[in-house]
Amino acid sequence: MFAEAVVPPPSRPAQRAAREAAILGAALRIFAERGYGGARIEDIADAAGIGKGTLYVYFSSKRALLEGVVRAAADPGLAAIESIATQAEGEPAAVVRVIVERAKRALRNEITPVFAKVLVAEGGRAPEVSAVYRKEVMEPLLGVIADVIGRGIERGVFRPIDPNLAARLLLAPAMAAAISLEVFGVGDAGFEPDSLLDTHADLFLAGLQSV
Repeated sequence: MFAEAVVPPPSRPAQRAAREAAILGAALRIFAERGYGGARIEDIADAAGIGKGTLYVYFSSKRALLEGVVRAAADPGLAAIESIATQAEGEPAAVVRVIVERAKRALRNEITPVFAKVLVAEGGRAPEVSAVYRKEVMEPLLGVIADVIGRGIERGVFRPIDPNLAARLLLAPAMAAAISLEVFGVGDAGFEPDSLLDTHADLFLAGLQSV
């Protein structure tokens, strides 16, 4: 008879990563149900099937949990955009298209509507919510976009314009779409997200082209 294969137990880093993912998934569900202000650490721990003390081993506070949820959603997209921006040396317009494609994907991500809801409902009275969004999403993304647009201006592909303002203008419809979809729902928002962002990309690039 053949001896059964011995399956080694998961490594400690793999175990930790799996536990963190489970905690962040539970946090996302609780934030979606109760908002940031209404979410309690003990409820998130219960949803993750662990004790409150164990949760604190992985995340030191509710803000750390919020940062983890947002970072888990944002990091892969930001890394991809940064990589493409680095490789597309002579094609800044192509990078703009990639950014729009990533925005379209983000609107289909389950985390985006949850955070849009939390940001709009609680960003004013809970400054840590808007601070997390600014630190983990807006600042790094705007930086990459501004660099791409600045590169296009230097090469005469784009007309002279403030790259930082242009970066904000590129992202504005995606942010507005996320809020509208959360408030009205996909059926009643009055637009199809992919078509909206594709149209915006066409208009944005047409206005940015050097004349």
